[in-house]
Amino acid sequence: MALFTDGISTIQDLTAQDSSVLATAQTENIDLSQKLTLAQQGLGIELTTLLQRSNTYDWQFWLQPEPQLNNIVVTPPLQLWHVFQTLTLVYQDAYFNQLNDRYKGKRDQYQQLAKWAMDKLMQTGLGIAADPIPQAAPPQLTSIAAGQPATTYCASVSWLNAEGEEGQASNPSVLTVAAGNALVAQPVNQPANATAWNVYVGLSPAAMALQNTPALALDQVWVQAGPVTTLGQGPGSGQAPDYLRALPRVIQRG
Repeated sequence: MALFTDGISTIQDLTAQDSSVLATAQTENIDLSQKLTLAQQGLGIELTTLLQRSNTYDWQFWLQPEPQLNNIVVTPPLQLWHVFQTLTLVYQDAYFNQLNDRYKGKRDQYQQLAKWAMDKLMQTGLGIAADPIPQAAPPQLTSIAAGQPATTYCASVSWLNAEGEEGQASNPSVLTVAAGNALVAQPVNQPANATAWNVYVGLSPAAMALQNTPALALDQVWVQAGPVTTLGQGPGSGQAPDYLRALPRVIQRG
């Protein structure tokens, strides 16, 4: 699962819930990426407030470090809350543009669904990673002379923490390697708590597989030694929560 600070939902997640949202955004000149960001910012404020309130109500957490947004794991209720809140903002904007009752009805519908998802998050608790490992940045890809055939490769990397927990894999980098050469991958922007890394390579973003066993050292680069394997596990989706943090039940503002 991704961390809150890695990003929560995508435009594809919006279209999965509302097949007409792309057409609405184009018609009403609405930037969906901006709405996703604004919704995440709003959820961040709400979650920070809820965590502060839970410290007041729940004495068992007083001696533990207070979780921050980067500790929060995106569980299904949180992801749905973000999707529905984003759609609320989209149709609120569309309604104010045209004062069209159809947009108003969708805005109200998604506002109710956002409150439902938030309530489910209250019931299940907030997923917390004690040692959060962030999503990796796309790797740096180069090539060296090594006798491999000409191929275009996609490669993604991920960081591991001291407990061996893997963060969300990066978006892929792409490189066409000329005949007589081999692919070289190296991670960038190492987080402070990273202790190792993994590399996933394939001929398309949907067909990448783990190329290293065991995990690679932080000062190590990965060099293609032969045909890339297609049988390993795919890129990781991030950490599972170490525990669920209870939240006080409150009425969502707005």
